[in-house]
Amino acid sequence: MANKKLVLETPKGQMFTSKTKNGTIKVSIKWADGFGPKATANLQSVQTEFSNECLRLCDKYTPKDTGILVASALLSSKPEDGLLVWNTPYAGQQYYSKRSPGSQTGTLRGPYWGERMKADNLAQLSSFVKRRVDI
Repeated sequence: MANKKLVLETPKGQMFTSKTKNGTIKVSIKWADGFGPKATANLQSVQTEFSNECLRLCDKYTPKDTGILVASALLSSKPEDGLLVWNTPYAGQQYYSKRSPGSQTGTLRGPYWGERMKADNLAQLSSFVKRRVDI
């Protein structure tokens, strides 16, 4: 016969299971003290790193004539919030352009740079996050 109360120790706290009088099983979890603030700080840090990595990877996809469009992302983005912004009067026109990627400015540079960067680097981005998330 199994124990009426089973306690599982985890790095994050404890999980308790017990059988009630009517035969149902009750499960409760007690998280380790400080888990919430530690996990929150870790995820916020990873968000900033991830956003900066996305900006770095987008660089070779973003149209570049004078470099102002690329620089605008560094100035206007809020990586800690996951917000990446290319802020020039022509950014939208460049992003949604019908032209094909590649020109004298680079073979990958062209419209939809964020979507194309993501499609080309999804495995790398996923691995990046998995390596850094430690809850």
